[in-house]
Amino acid sequence: MAISRRQPRSKRVDHQGCFFGEARFYVRRRHYPYRGLLAAAVGVLTLTTLTAAQAAPAPLTDPAEAAALARQLGNERTAGVYYRNERLVVAVTDQDAAETVRSAGAVAEVVPHSTAELDSAKAKLDQLTGIPNTAWSIDQSSNRVDVKIYDGVSEADKARIENSVSEYGDTVDITKHSGKIESNAYAMRGGLGITSEYTPGWITICSAGFNVQNGSGKKYMITAGHCMRNGAVNWHRRSGEIPLGGPSTGPTGTTRTSPTTG
Repeated sequence: MAISRRQPRSKRVDHQGCFFGEARFYVRRRHYPYRGLLAAAVGVLTLTTLTAAQAAPAPLTDPAEAAALARQLGNERTAGVYYRNERLVVAVTDQDAAETVRSAGAVAEVVPHSTAELDSAKAKLDQLTGIPNTAWSIDQSSNRVDVKIYDGVSEADKARIENSVSEYGDTVDITKHSGKIESNAYAMRGGLGITSEYTPGWITICSAGFNVQNGSGKKYMITAGHCMRNGAVNWHRRSGEIPLGGPSTGPTGTTRTSPTTG
């Protein structure tokens, strides 16, 4: 009776013959089945990384475009445009608006108060009359209406201010300051901050150069030409919001701001 035995299956090993004179040598060559998969995985990872980098939008650098984007989203969903760390920031009130801003290349900051709320609070303050040594303005970077009360304001007038905006809560920030506001627009000196809202929702900030006057005694404030970029023409002193006037182009790129009062 014949008995058959199954021979054990040997592992696959390739041999490559090599000859040297009369002797024959064999070199064992192993197979690595995962090598191709590893290369493919690295290729997919590299492709994915490159695709994500290529999809990132270019940084938005034009303030006019940022202001147009804010207008497109509307006053209920935005709260102004400003610079932070040399990047344009568009303040928004919801995450969907934030994604729209980021896809346009700008930085989005989600804030609690919209432009509509800030404007409404400031409009209430604008109805107050006969309270000297007070000033208020919208500070977009802090998302507040800043109210400054200087020396000489009576307790009754302080109460008028507080009562007029009591419904707005922390939308309005009231602070007390020493000194008094000069009603003369010429009370300027070099280095003081000046502001211009050349587009609704966009305020540019610069600094004053120095004061001069022409032969007829008309007074001017000279600033650097870059202060007038993007159409900023009507300026206020940053402290006290005192109007300074409009532009008069001078030589060598300087700009002379001619006060409208005084």
